[in-house]
Amino acid sequence: MRVGGIQIASNRAFKNKFSREMSSVSGSVVEVSTPGSKVGLVSPVPEGTVYSMFIPWLEEWVKEGVVKSEFVKLGWGWVSSVQLVRVEHGKRAHQKCYIHFSSATEAGRDIMDHLSSEPKEMEGGRKVYAEVKVYYRPGTDYYWKVRRSNWRRKEFERPKVEVVPFEGGSE
Repeated sequence: MRVGGIQIASNRAFKNKFSREMSSVSGSVVEVSTPGSKVGLVSPVPEGTVYSMFIPWLEEWVKEGVVKSEFVKLGWGWVSSVQLVRVEHGKRAHQKCYIHFSSATEAGRDIMDHLSSEPKEMEGGRKVYAEVKVYYRPGTDYYWKVRRSNWRRKEFERPKVEVVPFEGGSE
């Protein structure tokens, strides 16, 4: 099973694979258990990220390098990672994009402050969030709407591993 690009094995498959891999270790018996369903739920936010931005709609042809290049040119900070997520529903297939910064310049902090402002409540309870437009083709009106990303690094439970000493008899 794959979750967010990470291969997750079921408990039984994990035990079998781990046991096979550890069978070459002489004098050990390995018991593996997974004490919760949280194993493998890892946040896509890279370690050291100070701020993340989000583009809700990106055409399918746009690649990570194009987005990174445009955000580097803006001078808002050090772009540590760009992640594209394919979306199949809606009007037509497109991508979502997450841009992660490991540091921010003064201009970047000003943009982050704007994006972090409280959403405005509209009629019917709908919320409108702050955004900026990044014009990625000079001389045209093509732009990306950029918002604050709400992803936060989440802790997860690790599998329990117990090494049992081998107490075999003499042969």
